[in-house]
Formats: sequence, C-alpha cells, structure tokens
Amino acid sequence: MIEFEDVSLSLGNFSLKNCSLSIGTGEYFVIMGPSGAGKTILLELIAGLHDPDTGVIRINGSDAAEIPVEKRGIAIVYQDYALFPHMTVEANICYGMQRRHIPRDEQMRRCRELGGSFGIAHLLKRKPLTLSGGEAQRAALCRALAVKPSILLLDEPYSALDNESRKSCIADLKKLHKEGLTVVHVTHSLEEAKSLAMRVAIVRDGRIVVTGAAEEVFTQPKDEATARFLGFENIFRGDVIGRRGRVCIRSEDILLHQEESENSFPGNVLSADIQGALRICKVDIGEVLTVTLGKREGDYLAGSRVFVEIPDSAVHMI
Repeated sequence: MIEFEDVSLSLGNFSLKNCSLSIGTGEYFVIMGPSGAGKTILLELIAGLHDPDTGVIRINGSDAAEIPVEKRGIAIVYQDYALFPHMTVEANICYGMQRRHIPRDEQMRRCRELGGSFGIAHLLKRKPLTLSGGEAQRAALCRALAVKPSILLLDEPYSALDNESRKSCIADLKKLHKEGLTVVHVTHSLEEAKSLAMRVAIVRDGRIVVTGAAEEVFTQPKDEATARFLGFENIFRGDVIGRRGRVCIRSEDILLHQEESENSFPGNVLSADIQGALRICKVDIGEVLTVTLGKREGDYLAGSRVFVEIPDSAVHMI
C-alpha cells in the first residue's frame, strides 16, 4: 500500500499542496490532470527522487523517508523510455540486475523470459535507436520488470505511440496487472484510463481535487473544470432542459430526431461537420450543444430543424 498524508513540496515556482491519497496493494491507479499539474512529481515522490517538505509518505505501512530508494521495490518508466542508446536491448534489460549483483545466468534467463513475454526476443541484440516506438516501450517495460518490482510507476508511457501500438501495449499492462503488480500510471488519455484504471485521482494546480473509483470519476465529475478535462463537451445552465443548476453532458449521449418525441427539445442545426466516421453537429436549443453522431444516424444539415433528446442518465449535475 502507498499512502500520502498531507504531503506538500515546493520545486522552484511550483508547489504540490497538502496531497492525501491511498493506493492499495495490487491496484491499478491512474493519475490524470492537465500539463504542469504535478502528476510526475507525485510519481517521483513515491520513487524517492524527491522528499516532501511536509507530510508523510508510507509504503506498506512504513515511513518512506526511512526506506532507501533501492529498497522500495519500485521501478519507473518515463515518457521517453530513457533507454541507454549505446547499449543493446539485452544490456538495457540486464542493467538493473547487474547493479543488484544478480548472477549472470539468472540475468540472461530473466532477459530471455521477458523478451519472449513482450514479443521482443528477436530484438535483444539491437540498439534502442533502431527500434520503433512500440518496441522501445516494451524494452523499457522489460528493463523495469527485470528487477521484479512490487510497484511499477508509469509516466505517460504511450503518448508517442500510434493507435495500434498503444492498444497492444495496453493489453500488455492488463496482463501484468492480473499477475498482482501494483501500477501507478500517469496519463492524459481518457482511453488509457478507462481501459486500465481501478481508481483515479485528478490533479490540478498541485492539488488532488478528486479521487475515486474510475467509473464514478468519469461519469460524475464534481466541478466544471474536471468535467471539461474529462471530455464533457456540453456544460450549461440546467433550466434550458428543466434542471436546476449547472449540468454537463457528453456529446455522444445526445440524440437527434427529425420528428418530435416525448421529452425532446426543438432546436436548429447551426453546423454539421464530418470527421472520419462521425458527424459533429452544433445545435441551438437556447444553449448551443455539441452532438456527435455516426454517419448512419441521420443526415442533419446546417439550417435544418431538429428535436433533441437527452436521456436522464446522460445528465450530470455539477
């Protein structure tokens, strides 16, 4: 278990302020937030690369300040992978084991085993600069896992990958997590977080503003800034649809009809743009809504009269 109790840290002009959270053993925990929010610093505090100015970090019940970095059982993979370019993939994977004086035979056994598990056994003699992004990501994961950590820290590891490589690497992480590894993963990607997270923390301006089960955080944002960050395109005053206060609604949860139906609202299509397989409409119902439709859901053109249906389950109060 990892626990932050009222942790603060100042680094230059940036401050992490009074952060408290708990990450369970074997949990897949995702930290999200805008750039510069303090996500990477949280990881580096866990790893022991920074010491808090105030507050306490505990790992498995012990004060982390009393645990040497090399004894924490933690491995970290950064966004740029940080592979040593002058070494082969094999030498990179074995590096941490060498530092721990693991016998050479055992190093090679683990290296071959990991290379096989992650599909890079044929690349062990290659240099990192000859690898694709997905191959380099797998090599970095293998190097981190070779020392058998109990906690794996990931700092936006898939941000530079193409969509196909990202999906494949997400599948790798799901497999690792099923084996009992505790993973703390920083990402901007809602897709990654939805695919992997058990629980989520949202960080903003050096503060943890939301922590909770992934499904709850993603569907029930507590404030407008969090809703916007999580991709709720429609945030407006609720009286337009018969609700009090502010509401947020995802664009894909809104339905358009050519004929009036029960609980629908009349509107005018202001614009309709095709983006790949989707049609993105702007519809005025007293507030301008963004509506995302599949191409087969109707040919709604700018200037046309429509009726907007918003299911109750799509409306979230903030």
